[in-house]
Amino acid sequence: MLPLDSCGGSAAMNSDLQALYEYPFARLRRLLEGLEPAASPIDCSVGEPRGPLPDFVAPVLNQALEGFGRYPSTAGDPNLRAAIAQWLTDRYNLSSGMIDPGRHIIPAFGTREALWSAALAVFDRQWGGEIGLPNPFYQIYEGGALMAGARPRYIPCGADGKMDWQSLGEEQWEQLQALYVCSPGNPTGAVLNEQEWRELIAACRRHGVVLLADECYSELYVDAPPVGVLQGCDGDLTGILTFNSLSKRSGLPGLRAGFVAGDPELIAGFLNLRTYTGVAQPLPLAAVAEAAWCDEGHVAHNRELLAQRVDAFVSHFPRAADGWSGAGMFVWLEVADGEAYARRAWGEQGVKVLPGIYLGRGQQGHNPGAGRVRIALVDDPDTLAEAGRRLNQMEKEGR
Repeated sequence: MLPLDSCGGSAAMNSDLQALYEYPFARLRRLLEGLEPAASPIDCSVGEPRGPLPDFVAPVLNQALEGFGRYPSTAGDPNLRAAIAQWLTDRYNLSSGMIDPGRHIIPAFGTREALWSAALAVFDRQWGGEIGLPNPFYQIYEGGALMAGARPRYIPCGADGKMDWQSLGEEQWEQLQALYVCSPGNPTGAVLNEQEWRELIAACRRHGVVLLADECYSELYVDAPPVGVLQGCDGDLTGILTFNSLSKRSGLPGLRAGFVAGDPELIAGFLNLRTYTGVAQPLPLAAVAEAAWCDEGHVAHNRELLAQRVDAFVSHFPRAADGWSGAGMFVWLEVADGEAYARRAWGEQGVKVLPGIYLGRGQQGHNPGAGRVRIALVDDPDTLAEAGRRLNQMEKEGR
């Protein structure tokens, strides 16, 4: 029996928790503690779209309210799975029947939790080894790897912002069980093309590595739609799981609606795990998610708004164009010192940005997020124009 402390609580906890790093936004709060912004605050630190809800959300939700009186299925509502399968088929021009709603898809209660728990599903603790991830990266990948019992393998992103998986040697590949990739990238915005997807898929299959493709920013672009992992696999889903979300695509981060799709054997095992974790999406929310995946009008509007946001920000802060990839929602801005820049931006201009060093891990004395800040273009164009004007003025005054 575990010993109890004097307050009656357990003295033991999962020791893997000690490996988790402080989350970036907690670090940012500490960095800015005690600073009073000199102007009205503009928060560009969080990738949370701010705009009107799609028109269908309220009526669909109201019509589905009785669903709160029933337990949802872990496998997800069949109509929602069918809508996701059709969206994947249409979006990536897949052959009819390539995606089976019953075998290849699990709706997720927010893709964040699915990306995290996927590591628990695919990593074999008895074999040991590593889970690879880009560096810098979305912190959930690391958390999932650590809690699964894996050693994270931090794979630096090159000058183009893409994970340099080609730098891995055979011995390093042999240590990997799974590999996270994000396209368009967070924070870099870099997009893989079809040939790069094909080469990465082939490399993973040669080494028996599960490919975990985070494509949650796939619908945020201003020109050509980003190519997806399913377009590079020639209809063969073996060893592939792709993740997507309505948070960015539809501007519905509070809905907590996404999905994981891919290899039916991996999906079956993942579903078995999820029956124990209790993350099934409530039926009324699933109804809204179904409506969202079936509608492209509001997504096109969101892309128009994204273009306006980018234009507003860059027109008042021209240097920011160098940090904008054309996809995603972030400017990955090069600066001398990310933490110092963030403190100045907040204290002198009231603009909150995230130091890039918080999104990376140091390797051989170098953190690839150092010398960068991430700026989220999520507010209305007028507000972003003001944010750009302030940062531009700050840089002029700092010369």
